[in-house]
Amino acid sequence: MTPRATPQAGFTLVEMLLSVTLMAMMIAMVGPMINLTRSGTVQYEAHMQIKTAAQKTMNKIQHRLVECKRLFQGTAPDILFQMRWSPDGQPEPISGSVLPVIQPNGSLADPSALSGSTGNMLFLASLGVPEDLSVLNGSGVSENLRIDNYRFCFYYVGAGSGKLVGDKFNRTLWEWESVAYADYSAIMAISDTAKRLNAVSALMNKGFLYACDLSTVTAAGAFYLLNSTGTLSPQIYHMIVRDSGGPIAAMGNMTGSYSYGVSPNTGGTFTPKDSVPKFATASGEFPSGFEVLVTGVSGSRQVVARLVMAASSGITRSVSYEQMIYATVHDVW
Repeated sequence: MTPRATPQAGFTLVEMLLSVTLMAMMIAMVGPMINLTRSGTVQYEAHMQIKTAAQKTMNKIQHRLVECKRLFQGTAPDILFQMRWSPDGQPEPISGSVLPVIQPNGSLADPSALSGSTGNMLFLASLGVPEDLSVLNGSGVSENLRIDNYRFCFYYVGAGSGKLVGDKFNRTLWEWESVAYADYSAIMAISDTAKRLNAVSALMNKGFLYACDLSTVTAAGAFYLLNSTGTLSPQIYHMIVRDSGGPIAAMGNMTGSYSYGVSPNTGGTFTPKDSVPKFATASGEFPSGFEVLVTGVSGSRQVVARLVMAASSGITRSVSYEQMIYATVHDVW
């Protein structure tokens, strides 16, 4: 007796075509969602990176402002002090950069009234750790002395890594710091001649080469050379000596083809969340994403500094982060 054949289970051609069609439709729907999620993640990472950079940068500047003993502004006498600065291997400030002009009677409650005095550079002399000395006086008796010293600090917007943020080359915030300068007034206040000469020699033994008089309004009369004989020689043409410096705000590339740095002036096709400028009136590259306003009387200046970092991938995909600091500065001269 011949066994009866059993039917074989399987898919028909119609069922196979229907399955392939449904799978293609699902891929078409899920693919863009995956790409959107990935794009959102990269954008979030870019935002967090520039946020961290901006906060770190402004925290350091605020620390320097707390230590400030003289704040230089965009007036003729102070610009002569700025002219004693040279980049010494760092980029120059961007075109049109200026120091802020102090408004003693200005109010930060109405920053729009301060637009004409807003700057995009910060130049100050900050107090260092005082030097404790033990020197002999004219009678040969050892006495203890404490001499202050200062460092000149300069913050400005300069060239970045050459990558585009929006439709402009990225910029970064640069820091420049001088060597320590001994307090000329404190040295000259020592009435005992032998004690003063020995104090200068002791400062030189600790590595000091120069002194400065922050109380003078004339740059030509502010700087002195310490001599091995214990005397000080005026340095009429002295250029402030650099100790350290570099980019203080991060710049470059990150995941997802994002380039980042200090934001350029916004507008046109580049319109991130935080617009630039906020206080100043834009002119060429000025001010870019760093703005400084100063109000108040000597001894109690009020400083507002704003930094906007931006990152973009192409012209249309951009993120930004704004960090502002407020500081009371003891600008005593």
